[in-house]
Amino acid sequence: MSGYHVFQAYDGQAVEELCDQLPDISLLVLDTYGAGIDTGELIREVRTTHPNMPVLHVGTCEPDNLPSDVLTLLRGSPARICSRLWIG
Repeated sequence: MSGYHVFQAYDGQAVEELCDQLPDISLLVLDTYGAGIDTGELIREVRTTHPNMPVLHVGTCEPDNLPSDVLTLLRGSPARICSRLWIG
């Protein structure tokens, strides 16, 4: 993908550190499978310094405490995310 830079963080603390060091991140994609973190809390923490950062969550389920604007792409279900993004 030309023109994009992708960074990987191994845990929630690394996500926060990357977001602090790279203030121009355009999209945060979180795959929290087996991470043992509170995904909603991590997003809220990141958004204290990046309030308008768009987030896409990837996982086996949609956590109860996600902010309402965060979409979850369920593993094995690309049609679900497409149907939520459909405008028309």
